[in-house]
Amino acid sequence: MKKKWMVAGILATSLLLVGCGSNQTLSCYMEEDATEGMGMRQDVKMNFKNNSLETLDMTMTVTLDDTYVSMIDMLESTLKASL
Repeated sequence: MKKKWMVAGILATSLLLVGCGSNQTLSCYMEEDATEGMGMRQDVKMNFKNNSLETLDMTMTVTLDDTYVSMIDMLESTLKASL
């Protein structure tokens, strides 16, 4: 009987230390109010598998006043170059 409890204890301890290989998702966002004609929201979603990053998705939504609409192409290319 002692051997069964010892084997069960070792198995439970190893599962607690190692984990079951589960997938985890972390998501967060940052939002800036529209000041000086521009507002922005960034959403980030990260998927982990076995404690390593599998995928990273980032979405950026920019809101511009009519004053800055003519500069939207320049803003887009600047943001893409920085990422």
